[in-house]
Amino acid sequence: MELNAVPDGGTAYKDAHKGFVETSSGRLFDVNAENPQFDITDIAHSLSLTTRWNGQCRKFYSVAEHSIMVSELMEKLKLGDPMEGLLHDATEAYLSDVPSPLKQFLPDWQSLDKGLEGKLRKWADIGDKTQGCKQADWIALFIEAIALMPSKGLGPQWADPAGFRPSAEKLLNIFPVKCLTPRQAKTAFMKRYKELKRRKSAEEYRKLWEAITGPAVSPPSPDPGSGESPGSSPVEATPV
Repeated sequence: MELNAVPDGGTAYKDAHKGFVETSSGRLFDVNAENPQFDITDIAHSLSLTTRWNGQCRKFYSVAEHSIMVSELMEKLKLGDPMEGLLHDATEAYLSDVPSPLKQFLPDWQSLDKGLEGKLRKWADIGDKTQGCKQADWIALFIEAIALMPSKGLGPQWADPAGFRPSAEKLLNIFPVKCLTPRQAKTAFMKRYKELKRRKSAEEYRKLWEAITGPAVSPPSPDPGSGESPGSSPVEATPV
């Protein structure tokens, strides 16, 4: 067999494609598109298989489970929209996860992630990143570190700019790290997404009804047999 010059992967794709990822559903996702074709099932699938801590934690722990924790922290601690928490790392379904201390050395990746995050937030209707989401993310980081990392999140290498570790220690048993399998994490992520979408649909329906009739008139209940609010669209979890 004759050995010819073989380009590396980055060079081979540079001229032929602007930058795409083939997803679990078979889509070719263009990360540079003006309106990328985000898909919640693709996001759940990828995040359920993507590990936190670059895979260096004691047990398998997915970005999907982390996202659920941030969402629940935002809800229980009244830090903002729990849907923002659920989707705050959703771009990692397409760009992968990079450990935070390494991001400073990857300015091109940071630029790509920032641009894609803005498009995802518009698609998901969750607005700009909030301080509440950042706070929940930091608290989740220390809960996870205490449970999963050899250092337990202690030492000079661990940044804690706003002193969130004490809060994490108090919340450790309330928001436990479960180390769900990929299948379990994907199912839980989709269940959480479906519930938050259902709530939002119900709230929007209530506001529309009040705008038409006034707050004194109760809106009609949705079909009791459907279990869904008007305008909601169930999304079923797909096994890994």
